[in-house]
Formats: sequence, C-alpha cells, structure tokens
Amino acid sequence: MVKRAVLSLSIALPALLAPPAAHAVESRQRELVAALPPAVRSVQSCGRWREGEADGSYRLVVADVDDGAGTELYVQWLRDPSPSGGPVLVRSVPVRELNDDHAQFEITELRCLARHASTTVEVRAWFEHDAKPRLHTWRLELRAGGVYRLRAVSPR
Repeated sequence: MVKRAVLSLSIALPALLAPPAAHAVESRQRELVAALPPAVRSVQSCGRWREGEADGSYRLVVADVDDGAGTELYVQWLRDPSPSGGPVLVRSVPVRELNDDHAQFEITELRCLARHASTTVEVRAWFEHDAKPRLHTWRLELRAGGVYRLRAVSPR
C-alpha cells in the first residue's frame, strides 16, 4: 500500500508542480502582422547604430517586385524605444545598386555579421541577365545616418 502511494505520488507530483499551460486568447500583434503586404518577403533586424545621443537598430526588408520577377532590398534605421513610446523609424533607404527594375536580382540570403559598433550584411542573389546561373555575393556595410556601402565579393 505504501509503495503504491509513493509510486502514485511520484507520477502525479511533476504534473502538479508544472506551470499551467498558457492559452493566449489572441496574439497582441496579430493585426499588424496580418497587414503586411504579400510582397514583403522578409524582415530582419541586424546590428546597432549610434549617432550623437540617439541609438537604435538596423532593419532589413526584402520585397518582391513585378509579381516575384525579382526583389528589392531596403535598410531601415530604427531609434530605440523611449519611456513614452515604442521604436521610431528614422530613415528607410533603398539599396539602389540592387534595386534596378531593368536588371532584377533575386535575393536568396541575408546574413547578418554584427560585431560591436560594426554591422555588415552578406547579401546573396541571382541575377536575371547572367548567361549561366551564378550566385552573386556582396558585403553591405551599414552606418549611422542612413548611410551604407555595398561592395561585391569576388567568387571563390
């Protein structure tokens, strides 16, 4: 009898001590996410910036163009939330070198390489006018003040 009671208690005890399952009635940002246009392929945070007393994070947005014939890349500078409100979009800049509607790139990968005060993004894409399919790679250096620098990386 004692063995059964101990065995029953050892099976039931973990269930009694476990936190109750969370059943959220509704996600708080559901409407915000549902309102994203279908052309927005991806949104990704990457690294931090500081300019004077202001600081914040970078955000990368990839959007389809011409019904998926290519993509465009945008860099956004978000100022950190203040005690009175959330983050603020400071600047949104297209990466014009990759956003040419007569020479479309299909961005396949963004790899964030954020290190302390330096933020670089490795961008990989296919180019529609290549005679043979070839994956192109660039390094996109992000800087405060809405500035970036794009450099092609030589194929290995």
